[in-house]
Amino acid sequence: MCVAHGDESARKDLSGKERAEEARMRAKQMAEENRERAKKRREEAIENQRHARERVRTDAEIGDVAKLCEEQKQVAMQSWQKGLSELSAQMDAEEKKQKVLTGTEGQVALQKLFRPPALHAMGYVRAGLVPQELRQRLLSHLHKHRSRSFVETFNPLLGNQRKAKALPLPPEWTTKGGFMDRLLSPIVEKASGKEMEMVRIAPSLRIYEEGASLMRHVDSPETPITVAIPLEATGAGSRWHLEIGDPQGRKLRPLPLQPGHLLVYEGARLPHARMGQLSAGDLTVAFAYYRPKENYDARRVQRTVDQLLASHNAASRGPSRPPAPKPLKKKDEFRSTDEL
Repeated sequence: MCVAHGDESARKDLSGKERAEEARMRAKQMAEENRERAKKRREEAIENQRHARERVRTDAEIGDVAKLCEEQKQVAMQSWQKGLSELSAQMDAEEKKQKVLTGTEGQVALQKLFRPPALHAMGYVRAGLVPQELRQRLLSHLHKHRSRSFVETFNPLLGNQRKAKALPLPPEWTTKGGFMDRLLSPIVEKASGKEMEMVRIAPSLRIYEEGASLMRHVDSPETPITVAIPLEATGAGSRWHLEIGDPQGRKLRPLPLQPGHLLVYEGARLPHARMGQLSAGDLTVAFAYYRPKENYDARRVQRTVDQLLASHNAASRGPSRPPAPKPLKKKDEFRSTDEL
């Protein structure tokens, strides 16, 4: 009887200990759950603050891009103020210059001026993939802001059909030593085997649309090395390849280059073009321009080129950048701004 009573007491004591342990475990679990909920609330608050900061920053960036696009659009509008006859005259003058420079005599002169070649004898290098950071940022900019693109400033090489659009890039991207230059310079130097310096990065992406064209030409001596960065192509745009002449001045040949790959070429030495009109789709390209740090005198090359042009009664090659635009006309003097 006493033994049985002792066993019963032991069972009660054990049961009490188990309940106490279970209570402690539940309390511990609840405390852990409360800590997890508090941690999650803190993380959510931090994430919400981050999103709020990003929204403010994004709104500011969108505002900056919108302002930049509107300013550049106004400049483009000014360049198209001239009548069609004046635009055609500029195109005829440019075509005459380019026929001299891409003809036999011009090519012989240019091959001598650019000796030794800045790249190798063929004058171009397929330089592999576009750096991932560069492509991602450029594509993101294109997809976010393409609706803000506008007809590019008049350029005789592109014709007068208004089929090439411009999408300005943030100015801090295109500065010397900026992130684009920092990623591209090593690639250009590897392709050339020489130290290079950036001349400029095109301030806008160029979007060729259906009907676009690009005249056969050579670039200004100021920008002897061109880096072409195709970003995106649709339809026939993926087959509308750049064509480059060989050093002997023979027929241009296409250089297939898919979006995401780089082409480095001597644009001031070798004739290049995109043949015919873009039949459908579009093609978006970024451009950067470099020159050797040593043993290259653009002014000397320019003087020789201008002498050659003068001997053929063609206007001087002139600088690669267009002159400052004339003051804006009144709004009602423009043709429809929707065209831009």
